[in-house]
Amino acid sequence: MTIFAVAVAIYYPFSAGGSQSLNMRRAERHIKALAPQVNADPRFAEVRLDSYTAQGGLLGVFGAVATDGDAEALRSLIRNSNPPVEVAFRFRVVSPATRPQE
Repeated sequence: MTIFAVAVAIYYPFSAGGSQSLNMRRAERHIKALAPQVNADPRFAEVRLDSYTAQGGLLGVFGAVATDGDAEALRSLIRNSNPPVEVAFRFRVVSPATRPQE
């Protein structure tokens, strides 16, 4: 039993699950540092950052912005923050004129 536990402890960090877990923790730490900048910009009020399980763990950017310029500003902000993992940009541009009225 002890040999099995040691073998798992040695193998796990190099496994797909171990790598994904590590990358998601890295993404979560980066989000804590980056979120205040994103949240401070009113153009990004409908954007949220989250760790994401795809492709072995990455940083996901979800939600909507109003213009293509806002989208580029958001991408630039994220890229310039030097994320320690891959980034999945999963937000969309939805102009105020095409938003459904509440």
